[in-house]
Amino acid sequence: MGTLLKELRDCCMHESSRQRPFCMEPEAAPTLTRRVVELVREKLLLRNIEADRIAGDKGVMHVFGYPAKRIVVEGAKRSTEEEIAVSARMDVNYARIEVQDEPLYGWPVKLRQKLCPCNYCFKFGACVHLVYALRATDRMDGAGRRILVSRRIGRKRSEDGITTLGGRPRAIGPALSVD
Repeated sequence: MGTLLKELRDCCMHESSRQRPFCMEPEAAPTLTRRVVELVREKLLLRNIEADRIAGDKGVMHVFGYPAKRIVVEGAKRSTEEEIAVSARMDVNYARIEVQDEPLYGWPVKLRQKLCPCNYCFKFGACVHLVYALRATDRMDGAGRRILVSRRIGRKRSEDGITTLGGRPRAIGPALSVD
């Protein structure tokens, strides 16, 4: 019974009250990365190419962030619905500070320093603008980690200098043959 109560408590806790491991530099949360994907799909995060050309700095990308649609949780009959409404209000406040005081040309995201001047990035160390800019300029997976791609041709050089295809030699039979 105690285990079930712990699981229920973990499910009902808001994500901002959960403990996170200590990191030496800020990392984008998985929820933030999912939010970036959703905002890009809804075309609420866009790159301002004209402002990038005018600025001329390759290390700065200007990103427009438009406010997302609000989801209203109606009814407060039980305490769980009240908690849902409170967490929904917290998410609305976080979404509000992402676009609060946004410049006309978009947020100037500094790619080398991994900084964005928005209030959300100042508070949490990463924001949707920063994750979007890093994903647009660098290959990153869904978790925000850099994808390493091997572009090597699959040929090996033998001792004689003759190039051969990599892998298992064709003259060798099955692995467990007794020939």
